[in-house]
Amino acid sequence: MGDKIYTDTPPKCDFCDLPAKVDGKTNQGPWANMCAKHNTLYGCGKLGTGYGQEIKPTSEKPAPVIRDAEDLDMADLNEYIDQILGYSISNFYKIQETDAIP
Repeated sequence: MGDKIYTDTPPKCDFCDLPAKVDGKTNQGPWANMCAKHNTLYGCGKLGTGYGQEIKPTSEKPAPVIRDAEDLDMADLNEYIDQILGYSISNFYKIQETDAIP
């Protein structure tokens, strides 16, 4: 998970009636939806996986990067797969080549 979430209907702060700016872990352990003031008072001070996310309006969500299909090649595909798997797909190809029966 990232450090931001996007919505047009943010939840209310669990400590007051203002719109929440952060959905995150508090300095006492439990998680809460917090406005800026209450995040400063009670938030753990970090964002990201295991800590929380900043709540932003959908209008601020970055546009996706779109590439033309003719610009893509095997190196792009391998890099994408490496990112998803967390290891180099080229190592898999090497294993397959050495295990091949002549």
